[in-house]
Amino acid sequence: MSFSSKTPAEDEYFGFDFTLRLATGETISSASFAIAIAVGADAGVASMLSGSAVIDAAIVKQLVIDGVAGVTYRVTATVVTSAGQTLV
Repeated sequence: MSFSSKTPAEDEYFGFDFTLRLATGETISSASFAIAIAVGADAGVASMLSGSAVIDAAIVKQLVIDGVAGVTYRVTATVVTSAGQTLV
């Protein structure tokens, strides 16, 4: 999955939809996000995730701030479901 570009001045929510991976009646119990550098360098990458992950039914999202122009980042979401699944 690819996201549109974000400038360092933008604060933007990035989200993942787990609808197709959940069984009928299964819900997301918890969610966490991670961000890593795919291409380039940014000493402040760890501080780009702002606040807690938001769960909205089968969609999880995270506010991403700052960054460095020209750097490509990899954002991942990990969820635990009511059925005990861990999905990434």
